[in-house]
Amino acid sequence: MFTRTNSIVANQKQMAAKDPRYTMEVLLETLLKVWTMQDIITFQLNEELNGKDVAVDMYAEMWRRRCIVEFYDVKEFLGFKKDAAVSMDDFIKMVEAYFNLLGNPAAVLKTGPDLYEVAVYDCPYTTEVAWKELSKEKADHFNEAVQVACNTAIFEEWLRQAKLDKEWLFVFANQLCRYGGTCGFEFKRKIPE
Repeated sequence: MFTRTNSIVANQKQMAAKDPRYTMEVLLETLLKVWTMQDIITFQLNEELNGKDVAVDMYAEMWRRRCIVEFYDVKEFLGFKKDAAVSMDDFIKMVEAYFNLLGNPAAVLKTGPDLYEVAVYDCPYTTEVAWKELSKEKADHFNEAVQVACNTAIFEEWLRQAKLDKEWLFVFANQLCRYGGTCGFEFKRKIPE
């Protein structure tokens, strides 16, 4: 049988040893689909019960709260101490790593002094799940309703966590799922008042 491991990776290895169909790829794709459909259904139910505006605000707040944990996880992944200060150069490396850790290939395109830019080349969350599981109308509605609000909530909070929010602002410059190309994430230096 199986041994309790308290580790999804160790569990996957045990299952694959018993039945080779349980590959890491199958596990990742299953988790992505389940998590994404849970995410979409949560938004749809909230929208049905409370209306679009409340649903978008609540959804963005859920992502904002979740991203605080992710901020420190990515910081640790890159070898930064939890309480260490983060420069804008470090911050942009964290943004790139965040997307790469989620399976969304990302690259830093521009660094400083007044603009940092990251491009994300694929978004399986949308392309592998929403576009395949939902009608085009429902997928477009979900995307239009939440993607800008959620990404803005994430990266405005990350700037706050990094104590860079007084000098920098986030701009969601392009969505690959709406306009093609890449998702464009820009961080612009604020103009002094």
